[in-house]
Amino acid sequence: MTNIYLKNAAILTAASLVLRAAGMGLRVLLAAHLGSEGMGLYQLVFTAYGVCIAMAVGGLSVASTRLSAQALAQNDRRGVCRLMQRLIGMGAVLGCTAAAVQYLLANVLARWLLGDLRAAAALQILAFSLPFMAVGAAIRGYFMAARNVRPNVAAQLAEQAVRIAVIVFLLHTATGAEMPRMVALVTMGNTLSEAISCLWMLCFWRGEKRALQKSFSALPTCVPGWGKVMEVFLPVEGNRLVSSLLRTAETSLVPACLALYAGSRSMALSQFGALRGMAMPLLTFPFSFLATLSGLLMPEIARAHTAQNKSALQSLVGRTMAVTLGISLFAGAFFTLWAVPLAQLIYRDAEVGQYLAWLGPIVPFMYLESMVDGIMKGIGEQLASFRYEMLNSALRLSAILFLLPRFGIAGYAAIVAASNVFTCLLNLRRMLQVLQMRFCWGEWLVRPGLILLASLLVCMAAQGSIPSADHIRRLFVAGGAMALSYAALLWPLCLRRHFAALQNKKV
Repeated sequence: MTNIYLKNAAILTAASLVLRAAGMGLRVLLAAHLGSEGMGLYQLVFTAYGVCIAMAVGGLSVASTRLSAQALAQNDRRGVCRLMQRLIGMGAVLGCTAAAVQYLLANVLARWLLGDLRAAAALQILAFSLPFMAVGAAIRGYFMAARNVRPNVAAQLAEQAVRIAVIVFLLHTATGAEMPRMVALVTMGNTLSEAISCLWMLCFWRGEKRALQKSFSALPTCVPGWGKVMEVFLPVEGNRLVSSLLRTAETSLVPACLALYAGSRSMALSQFGALRGMAMPLLTFPFSFLATLSGLLMPEIARAHTAQNKSALQSLVGRTMAVTLGISLFAGAFFTLWAVPLAQLIYRDAEVGQYLAWLGPIVPFMYLESMVDGIMKGIGEQLASFRYEMLNSALRLSAILFLLPRFGIAGYAAIVAASNVFTCLLNLRRMLQVLQMRFCWGEWLVRPGLILLASLLVCMAAQGSIPSADHIRRLFVAGGAMALSYAALLWPLCLRRHFAALQNKKV
């Protein structure tokens, strides 16, 4: 198992880096064609789209991963086939239902929820992607449980390639078109790419199903009933649906409240697009290195949790925490120090650099929250995460109504920072309580903190010979020296022992 785990980790890490790099390139292209106001509208569209994604996909992938992992652990191949037949059918029904809702209510959602009727056409186009997305999510969950990441990676690479090719072609043909029409054209690339990805996953599942059928056991099968499926599905589905609704309500409120401060809807949408559509994706880009752990984590934790293997759970979580903080501390410091030259290099927009500098210090909390959320789902603590999310959303909405008309975009950045820290600490506290663990300050925080301090000293030394006005050169030379020195120290002093543990222990 260990070799499979490490091989999957290597494949997913490489694929994640390629996909996120391609995604960042696409973001830069979109920002150049749509402008910051167009990126704001684009974010509004995808926030409302996220509600219907939650309706279609929500708890489906989690249910598929957890229940398939349990069936495979019992070597119940017949049961796996029957389970997947149910989940794929369930995905088709949920996807079609969500698509019909989004298509028919597109004008209502655009006008009354998003406050911008220009989003309606894009929402209608995106509706057709939902059935494909739901069916694909059910199949992806099985392959993650089976520790076979190649189909998922191949489908995601094909999906991203199709998305970029279609968007580049459509933007090229629509040069000079009005911004709302260009946003709608961009969503066509998303819909077509989801269809291709789903068809790819169905082909992989067809081959996998044949292999499973050839090795059916004579032992009686034990297919999880609908009650068991719903026990896993409904809490996650409800969590994601309510969270998406609240996030959409928040996203629609932000431009409206910013407009009260700025005096212009267009300026408010531009500021929102610069922060959420340009700065935030850049802040989360280094999470590519951790997305692998996040994806592989849940099936392994589900197995250990099902087997009530406390020591394996604690060992896996401890290694995950050390790796997460080791990478996220550097990412936060790097974005904080090099915010302006990064924004100038990638977006040619100093405003984005200001937002990067504001939010850089909370990057460790952002990354840690994502990892802890995956752990919480793996140990069956979805309801606790749901409660924390609801409390956080209520506080965010209240703060938006109170702070944004008075402080504008700076107030919104403060809200984003505070809410990430708040939910991270709540989930972390709950996880440690359930697993009966302590926060290992020395291993998880102090050691990478000292290594970060050493890399900052190297960075300062490298800056000495470069003119202060040459921001881009300073970024490449001094920032590169900082990154290389940190990696050179982090691997032998922190990370190598955790990967060695993976080689010597079974999770």
